[in-house]
Amino acid sequence: MPVEIMGVTLYNLKEVAEKLNVSYLTAKTYHKKGRIKGQRIGRSILITEDELQRFVNGGSKVEAA
Repeated sequence: MPVEIMGVTLYNLKEVAEKLNVSYLTAKTYHKKGRIKGQRIGRSILITEDELQRFVNGGSKVEAA
C-alpha cells in the first residue's frame, strides 16, 4: 500500500515491481543501476509517484548524486 507524506505518494520496491509487472529483483536492479531514483528511509527504498511516471514514460537515466 503506497504511503503518502506531505502530498507525495511513495512506493516501495515491491509495489514498484507490481506496477511495472516485473520481479522484485528486477525493480531492485533498476534502482541500483540508477534507472529509477529512490531514497532509502530506514530499511526501505521509496520511490515517488513522479519518478515512477518518469521511468514509465521513458525518461532519461538519472545521474547519481
